[in-house]
Amino acid sequence: MIEIYRNSIVEAKNAGIPLKPRTINASDLIAAKKWQTLAVSGYMLTDPYSGAQGVKQISEDTWEVTVRVTSEFGDKAITFALRLLEPIQQSKLIFSPLLNRFFKGEDFRTRAVKISDSGRIRNELQTLCTEALEYFGDKMVLRFDKITPTTISADEQEILKQILAWYKENYPIWFEWLELSV
Repeated sequence: MIEIYRNSIVEAKNAGIPLKPRTINASDLIAAKKWQTLAVSGYMLTDPYSGAQGVKQISEDTWEVTVRVTSEFGDKAITFALRLLEPIQQSKLIFSPLLNRFFKGEDFRTRAVKISDSGRIRNELQTLCTEALEYFGDKMVLRFDKITPTTISADEQEILKQILAWYKENYPIWFEWLELSV
């Protein structure tokens, strides 16, 4: 096991990945940081056209993910090993849309709230009901009368009203971007 870790560190160092910080960002992966645009792509499954590898489980809690990072100056394939810190069932929740979890019965009032909930919910609203959103400066107004029932059912809209009202009441600073028009 020690040898595996040592080899991983040496490979990262040889690839030019900084070893000191706990996290890395896109600019750490391309030596000439003069790019204006950066595209990152990866595959869940092996791509049948290019043969690019998809996500592969390498141990009970560790997954290998290969992504292609492309800019106008170059192209690089990078393979990461990602270790889940929570059991697989709990880790799956991280990748599930928060609002869908609440619609299916997860109690939004008793789960641990994170500041990232604000961004996740904002993104999910922009994906689910774009037609019902109006923007005024840094505020986003959700107009429930413009949500189509084929996108969010009437029952789910009632749940959504409760969820968003609760977040606004209990976390007003994190949700100051949101206004509700019922």
